[in-house]
Amino acid sequence: MKNYIGIDLGATKTKIDIFDERYKVLAEKILLTTSKSGYDSVIKSIADNINSMLLAIGISIDSISCIGVGVAASIDYKSNKLIYANNLDWKEVQLEQEIRKYFDKDIYLVNDACAAALAEHKFGSSADYKNSVLITLGTGIGAGIILNNKLFLGGDKYGIELGHIIIDVNGKKCNCGKRGCFETVASVNSLIGEIRDSVEVKNSLIMCLCDNDLINLKGEMVFEAASMGDNFAKKILNKYIDYLAIGISNIVLMYRPQIVVIGGGIIQVGDLLIKPLNNKLEELSSDMEFLPIPKIVKVKLGNKAGTLGAVLAAQML
Repeated sequence: MKNYIGIDLGATKTKIDIFDERYKVLAEKILLTTSKSGYDSVIKSIADNINSMLLAIGISIDSISCIGVGVAASIDYKSNKLIYANNLDWKEVQLEQEIRKYFDKDIYLVNDACAAALAEHKFGSSADYKNSVLITLGTGIGAGIILNNKLFLGGDKYGIELGHIIIDVNGKKCNCGKRGCFETVASVNSLIGEIRDSVEVKNSLIMCLCDNDLINLKGEMVFEAASMGDNFAKKILNKYIDYLAIGISNIVLMYRPQIVVIGGGIIQVGDLLIKPLNNKLEELSSDMEFLPIPKIVKVKLGNKAGTLGAVLAAQML
């Protein structure tokens, strides 16, 4: 029996899943990503945890057919190399070779959002559509594109970086060096940063929800406060959803997807995000009534999408 390992290496957390040949999860683990300690330290931690997981479920590494690694980074798919991971601050890393020091297996890299898009297309929210876009909201913004049932990796196979399309030319400086990138105004980190920078938050219900310490602030708390009638939270969210919808409308015009899928931890707020986002996209598209407006939906596979998609990509690439 063949088994697979999927790794979703994010800027703050790393998820590891071991799958059987029917993609059932046999074991799972979530680790903190300590990127500042260097990629070699991160990979060693991942390898150590994989070995302990295999031991715990009584599976030999010999049964593992391949390892798929989804990572929040630009990938050179021709050479299977990490080019640049903006929020990890890694550049030109031979990640495949680093992992191979621990496991002599077929190892494939894929952008984390592309991995999630692939999984949702095969088993999730976009399974009934030939053309879809998946957008992940977290530390930054990632995106995966499915065109004619195939993962789009760009004409030169260097991937796509829709989190860095410019939304506000005079906006905040992004980690990539540009100003006003999509992720500077519509990532969860940007939402949290906007609140922490405001003096108005001290009179908001948000303070109660985070125990009067903004270090504890999570994006979901902003939606909760708004649903409780907090005017400051409502104002911040209206601005956030406007920017997010503007970015999505630009992506829709570029790729014409039949459906847009939203992922990331923030999606647990459900319709508090999805409903106003659909309404705003319709409003922005009102001058183009002759074009179909895709529905925005949430991911179906949850936090399994990244690891499962990495395995699917490993089998495809």
